[in-house]
Amino acid sequence: MNRTNQKAITFKLTNEEYKKIQDLSAYCHMSPTEYARHQALGNQIKPTILHQETNVDKGVNFISEDKYEKQVSYSKKLKRAYNQATNELESERLKINTMNRLLPYVQSDGSIDTNEYQKDRTLICNLKQLGY
Repeated sequence: MNRTNQKAITFKLTNEEYKKIQDLSAYCHMSPTEYARHQALGNQIKPTILHQETNVDKGVNFISEDKYEKQVSYSKKLKRAYNQATNELESERLKINTMNRLLPYVQSDGSIDTNEYQKDRTLICNLKQLGY
């Protein structure tokens, strides 16, 4: 094409619009002018970007193996502590339920009604489990 066949088109852009065109053209490895010309002619430009990409440092999401092992160890320690606490609570619950079951057999003077107490087999089994 020689100079006599070329036409020039100028248009005004805001700084934000120019920055967007500049970013898109850089991603497509074109100059802003070349990018605008291709877009105006309706040529398909690959890759097409509709939104500005955000660059995330991949190292931020990386957890070192040492930290991972420490986290796994800590997690196992917490699970053991949780299981131990749950077992202790279950033991205490059994004691409380057994004592609540024994209370009706205790007289006002502190003695136990052995005739009625001997009939409650569940209470006797629970007391044996607790070592009483």
